[in-house]
Amino acid sequence: MQATMERINKLSHERQNLWQKASHGGLTPTEANRVKELTDVLYNLWDQYRREYASRHSQRSPAFVNFTPKQDDKPNQDAA
Repeated sequence: MQATMERINKLSHERQNLWQKASHGGLTPTEANRVKELTDVLYNLWDQYRREYASRHSQRSPAFVNFTPKQDDKPNQDAA
């Protein structure tokens, strides 16, 4: 659980730095793609963290924690 939160913090910090750079002049196409990639990864990490938290507090099987969502389960970034 702590390792997941550490990764969330690290990637969130990276994404925040890119957003700050975007507000001061824009991002390269590679950096813009990285922001999208980070957003997808963070979405899945937060989901993983919530499962770990629930498992820890409800004494569920670790198999419940290792569920990997299908690609269709992610929010559609282009729909907004």
